[in-house]
Amino acid sequence: MEMIVVALQLALAAVLGVAAVGKFLDPNGSRHAMEEFGVPQRLVTPVAAVLPVAELALAILLLPGATARWAALGTAILMLTFAGAIAWNLRKGRQPDCHCFGKIHSAPAGPSTLIRNSGFAVMAGLIAWHESPGPVDWFSGLDELARIVVVFGTAIVALLVAQVWFSWQIWIQNRLSLQAMALDNDALSVIDAPPTATQAPFRARSAPPFDLATTDGRRLTLRKLLSRRRPVLLLFVDPACGPCRQLIPDIHEWHRRFADEMEVVLISRGEPDVNLEKFGALTVALQEDREIYDLYDIEGTPTGVLVSKDGLIRQPYAAGRAEIRELVMRAMEGTSKQGKRAGAVPDDNDPDDPDLFRLAQAPARGTAGTRIPLPDIDGTYVGLDDLRGARTVLLFFNPSCVFCQRMLPDLRQWESDAGAAASRLLVVSTGSPEDNRALGLRSRIVLDDGFTIGREYGATGTPSAIVLDVDGKVASDIASGPDDVIDMLYEEIEMEAGIPC
Repeated sequence: MEMIVVALQLALAAVLGVAAVGKFLDPNGSRHAMEEFGVPQRLVTPVAAVLPVAELALAILLLPGATARWAALGTAILMLTFAGAIAWNLRKGRQPDCHCFGKIHSAPAGPSTLIRNSGFAVMAGLIAWHESPGPVDWFSGLDELARIVVVFGTAIVALLVAQVWFSWQIWIQNRLSLQAMALDNDALSVIDAPPTATQAPFRARSAPPFDLATTDGRRLTLRKLLSRRRPVLLLFVDPACGPCRQLIPDIHEWHRRFADEMEVVLISRGEPDVNLEKFGALTVALQEDREIYDLYDIEGTPTGVLVSKDGLIRQPYAAGRAEIRELVMRAMEGTSKQGKRAGAVPDDNDPDDPDLFRLAQAPARGTAGTRIPLPDIDGTYVGLDDLRGARTVLLFFNPSCVFCQRMLPDLRQWESDAGAAASRLLVVSTGSPEDNRALGLRSRIVLDDGFTIGREYGATGTPSAIVLDVDGKVASDIASGPDDVIDMLYEEIEMEAGIPC
């Protein structure tokens, strides 16, 4: 048992040491993590400064036998505090960036983070419960040969751990090529699963009234908003919510494009200066605690609620960036349709199956396209109304789709052959900007992780493509699968050259 406890002390000291060093290397990230976890603003800087010092001190004190038990108790308290903060945020529907290992590794806190920190607390509890000489005293008691064996053994284990870690990072960085070799449904389609039959139908109801102060000192009521006779998009946010901040560029763009057609209001909580720092000049109404969340039955942030100009909530709540974008799209179309939820890709994943994309069905020709803007890989927003004046091909793409990857050489060749016509291709893709830059395409790429635009045009998988005319209206059937997409692109070149198709 003594050897097991010594091993636990070494492991826990290593974890704390790495965590401390990672936070020392990224102090700004540590402060940001404290904010996301809900630490009061006045305490953010001191807590972020003290935490890595405490972790490093505990790591050192775990090594000598004289201080190990007290250090283990301190570590257990620290880990249980982390676990409690994670559980509290998860209950609120938030997943802040844990920043557990600072610059070395950071990810959104979730159930796995909660389990990991609870496990560390159990390890610390075992150390505190079972007295041991500690790694330092234990090592001092060994003869010379045993010390050499321990040193070399520890070095080998450390090298193996480092190799595993670097291999894992390399795998993450190259996940596109690995995913491109996997023939599974996730790689073939980015369509959300359709609602299940057990989901209760949405019932329209009156929007609960509210009267709140804004961050700029005004009073804002729902009645005042509705007096302007336009739809109101209520966005329920929180200054500690990471996904809420990711939505800010979209909100600014909606204000710019749709200011005369839709009101957009953020409902948050906390201190005005904190919300001003997070959300800038956006209209933010502040509740005292979460009374408006409860009034509207909001379970997490960000959540969008669309109130019609007659004060009714006629559509289901939208949770997350993709669903909120789709809600805005429906508001701008002036329709209550629930979006085109496409069927799943057939179970047969044979790449040569001619029926693999048979579910695709475009809107009728002459149908106007959506007006929702999307960011390109450089962060500049592009709306389909910006493309009017020339025929445009929309290519629905997914970097992790095996068919898209196989089509890439032909697509690059088409860009070379198309010349000026290549500027009329707009790639509507998913994934990160880095993943899409790695594709090596010259055409403009916009990001639509929720596949909102693809569903709007009837695409059921990737790659798919459709042509819009000079007025931005549907001018073709939808092309599905690599061969049909490439054929469509070359037909556009021939049409521009005046060659009959």
